[in-house]
Amino acid sequence: MKNAALLVLFMLIFLINGCDDQPVVDPKITGIWYQTDEAASDVLGPKERFWGFRIREDGIYAGLGVETATGKIAKLNYQSSVSNVKTRSEDIIFRYVSNIGGVHKDTTTYRISSGELIIDDGIREGTYQPGEIGDLVSEPVTAEFHVNIDGKEYQNYAISTGGASAYLTINEDEQLSLRAMLPSETEHDSPFYFERIIIEVDDFSGPGEYSIGEEEGLWYVFLGDVPVESITDTDSSGTLTISSCDMEEMQCRGEFEFVTQLAQGDGEKVIDDGEFDLPVYK
Repeated sequence: MKNAALLVLFMLIFLINGCDDQPVVDPKITGIWYQTDEAASDVLGPKERFWGFRIREDGIYAGLGVETATGKIAKLNYQSSVSNVKTRSEDIIFRYVSNIGGVHKDTTTYRISSGELIIDDGIREGTYQPGEIGDLVSEPVTAEFHVNIDGKEYQNYAISTGGASAYLTINEDEQLSLRAMLPSETEHDSPFYFERIIIEVDDFSGPGEYSIGEEEGLWYVFLGDVPVESITDTDSSGTLTISSCDMEEMQCRGEFEFVTQLAQGDGEKVIDDGEFDLPVYK
C-alpha cells in the first residue's frame, strides 16, 4: 500500500509538471512562510487560526500546521493535494491535483516588502512572515482525546491549522459540547477524509455523570464531499462522565461511551473507551 501511494504521488507530480515547463521559482519566496489570526470574538471554540506553507527550490509546495501540545510550527500529518509553484514576473502560479480529481491552477500576484511575503488576492491572500519548523507561534494547549469506534482505536489530530482538534464548549444555556476531529480509517490521508464525534448534554453543572440522549451523540465520516452520519436514537444511548473540571484553567477530563444508529440504512456504531483531557471554551 505504501509503495502504491508513493507511485501515485510521483505520478501526480509528473502530471502537474507535465502541464507546463519545469517550475521556475523566485528564490526570494522559497522557505517557510506563515500568518496567524484569531476567529471572531463570538465564535465558541478555539480562536487560533494559522496558515503556513513551505516552498522548496524545486517548486514543491506543502502546507504546515501547529502542534497543539507545543504551539510550534510542524509538518502536517496529511497533505490536501500535490502542489507545485512557479513564478512569472509578479505572479505566483499554484498548480495542484486535488483529492476530488483534476489539475487545478491558481494565479495570484505577490511581492516582498520588509522581509514579508505579501500575496494580494486569491485563497492565500495575506501577509506572511518567514519562519522555521519548530518556531513557537501560539500558546501550548493540552488536547488529548482517545476513543474506540467499532473496536478500532482513534485519537485526534496532534497538528492542525485551527487550534485544538478536540475541545469542549459551554454555551450561555449551560449546554456542554464535546467536539473531536479524527483521521479517517481509509486509504486516504488528507483533511478531506476525516471522522468526527460530537456530544451535547444539557444542564451542565460540573463533574458528574450525564446521560447521552436522543440526537445528543453523533459520529460521522466525511469522505470528500460525501458525509455518512450515525446518531443516537434513544434517551439512554450512553453516558458522558466528567471526572474533573478546572474552570480557572479551563480544562476538563472525563470518559464517555455511546451507541449510534446510521442515519442512512441499518446498522450501528459502537463508540466506547472514550477518554479526554481537553480545553474548555465558554
